[in-house]
Amino acid sequence: SAKESAKSVVEQANEKAAGLKKHADEVLNGAPPESRAEAQKKADAIKQQANDAVKDATKKSNEIIASAKKQANALMDEARSNLKAANQECKANANGAFEKLKGLFSR
Repeated sequence: SAKESAKSVVEQANEKAAGLKKHADEVLNGAPPESRAEAQKKADAIKQQANDAVKDATKKSNEIIASAKKQANALMDEARSNLKAANQECKANANGAFEKLKGLFSR
């Protein structure tokens, strides 16, 4: 379903983000003190990638859900229209039958 697909997209992004953030911490913790500032920049860039991945996944997830809602609404509109047409046909048939019965009894 669309909901499951959207949830999966976000879960995958969160897993990827967690891995990237862990990598960022490893880069930072493994750096010698003299290159700590450079390592911090790399770690920050990696963490930003992780955050961007989650934002993109959330956006995709919202798009999947919006598309599914749009499709569902279109189907509901079509069903309402079909039901209205069937109801009108039913009324016409009932009126026709009633007129025939009136004709039979008026003879």
